[in-house]
Amino acid sequence: MDDLAIRRRVEGTIEQCRAFDMEIDARGVAEIMTDEDTAAEKYELLSAERAAAFVEYEKAARRALRRPKVDRRPA
Repeated sequence: MDDLAIRRRVEGTIEQCRAFDMEIDARGVAEIMTDEDTAAEKYELLSAERAAAFVEYEKAARRALRRPKVDRRPA
């Protein structure tokens, strides 16, 4: 998956978590995403590919969570 696709997916996961008022950190976002990938049979549970994806997801989530949060809900 390319960087833009990862970034969009991370941001979507963060938005979903916020919609449910979940306090989330980068590790939590990465765990959710790799669990989804494993459930979709993209990776095997204890594979090197899954571990590499986790690291990439965590880095992208850390960057996304540092950016200021914009409230897009109507006033």
